[in-house]
Order: sequence, then structure tokens, then C-alpha cells
Amino acid sequence: MALRRLTLEQTPDIEYCDIIQPEQVTTWVDITKSQEQAYSSSSWMNDLEAKACAKICHQVTKVIHKSESVVVITRFTAQKQAIRNYLQLMGHKAYRR
Repeated sequence: MALRRLTLEQTPDIEYCDIIQPEQVTTWVDITKSQEQAYSSSSWMNDLEAKACAKICHQVTKVIHKSESVVVITRFTAQKQAIRNYLQLMGHKAYRR
């Protein structure tokens, strides 16, 4: 049975302490003043949310055990591509799924 909570190797940076909470299974972040944009006839993208998601993922990978993975779930292909691009700019290898 897999653990459903994060095991932190170190404390997150101060700006992420309210977001990265090991005792919580899911954390919601409200990105105000952000706007979705139609990317194609069937997909949407929100650049501000994509950047925030990538930054949070980057921080999580710094504080969890190296054998653990981070998974981002989004229903929009354009949003997935934007998050993947930001993660790659931060030096992360993004797996295609």
C-alpha cells in the first residue's frame, strides 16, 4: 500500500510552507487574477496557473525523497504542454503521458 502523504526530507522554502503540507493528501491553490485562454477548439490554457504549478512542483522535488515522483493532472492538453515547458526550463525531465 502506497503512502498518500508526502515524506519531506527538508522543510520547504517559506513561500511554499502553506502549500506543501505533508499531512494533507490534496492541497488547493487559488490563483486569482488569472485568465483561461482558448488554445484550440478543444483545449484551454492558463499561463499564470501553469507557471505556479511548475514552481510548486520544482519546490516539491527539492524537499521530497529522490525516489518519489510528482504527478500533475490536468484535463487540458494545452495546459499540460505549458506546465511541461516550464518544468523543462527549470531543468526537469518531463515524462510524456
